[in-house]
Amino acid sequence: MKPTRLLLTWLGVLLGLNILLGTSAALQFKVPATLHSVAWGLLLALLLLAMLDAARLRRRPSARVYRTLPGSLALGRWEEIRLCLEHDYPQPLTVQVFDHVPDGLAVDSLPQSIQLRPGERAELGYRVRPLRRGHFHFSRCELLLPSPLGLWSARRWVDTHDATRVYPDFARLYGAQLRGVDNWLSQLGVRQHQRRGLGLEFHQLREFREGDRSTGKPPPANERPLPGNTRMSATSKSCSCSIAASTCAARMMSCPISTTPSMPACC
Repeated sequence: MKPTRLLLTWLGVLLGLNILLGTSAALQFKVPATLHSVAWGLLLALLLLAMLDAARLRRRPSARVYRTLPGSLALGRWEEIRLCLEHDYPQPLTVQVFDHVPDGLAVDSLPQSIQLRPGERAELGYRVRPLRRGHFHFSRCELLLPSPLGLWSARRWVDTHDATRVYPDFARLYGAQLRGVDNWLSQLGVRQHQRRGLGLEFHQLREFREGDRSTGKPPPANERPLPGNTRMSATSKSCSCSIAASTCAARMMSCPISTTPSMPACC
């Protein structure tokens, strides 16, 4: 509990008045005797009011604070945290709110002053920006309550336990430029492997399959290549699977007889 500027101002004015009257009496100036009594009476009344106001402030309950924050935060990105205050005060009251943010989070727009009205809930928000990854715990929130007469102010700590985790900012990864994607992936430990048939190199092309988009019709069954698909090894070298002789023989029987001594086209 500490005195407010209002109390200090009144104390300074009354003390200055009493000092001025005492100096005038010491210099033998003619000052009405009742003026001394009025000055000392005002000073004693102020002290009594200050003591009564301090006692009422001690009995005043603290407001209830509820914190709303995301379950996860992105590293280096500003996020908003909301505070909700509930109270039972019969008259409007202006309080100052400061949330105790854990180390590793940069904070903006704190502390804040908010007015509490009877029968209403009050909300405020502030922003945080994570500076490192990890698990962060919010333990308490600090309120600065004024006294009914405004002569004192007291600090109250309200326990509000919440937790959140900080992860890398994947949204920046998706929105980054193409030449910066590889650097982000290497920092995250992600390795991309290109699927066979999606590249432009000749040894990565594959045969036509059902479901592929094409401008023309697929070739007939007897003109399709043999079902020996070329696979990609770990060293980027192609290897061919062996074809059963019975399969080749079956296709040769289904092909028309050619007058030339060459091999049928289906083989």
